Amino acid sequence: DERLADLHVRSARLKGADIPEALVTLAIDTFPVLLIAAACAEGRTILRGAETLQAGESECVRLMADGLTVLGIEAEPVPDGII
Repeated sequence: DERLADLHVRSARLKGADIPEALVTLAIDTFPVLLIAAACAEGRTILRGAETLQAGESECVRLMADGLTVLGIEAEPVPDGII
């Protein structure tokens, strides 16, 4: 059940965000792009609520945090997400 939307895009500086837990299960496929954008943003991005994901998906969040760290990007894995 995929929803449709019209997107309007404009240029702006990226800012860190607190990702609402209700969106975590909907956005799992976009985490790699989201986390790269967050790494380029000003301020902190907080993604919490990953404990609600299936076992393999929550492991992906930890692996993405590890990958960002290897690239020299500050990423702190926490039990339910990444900061």
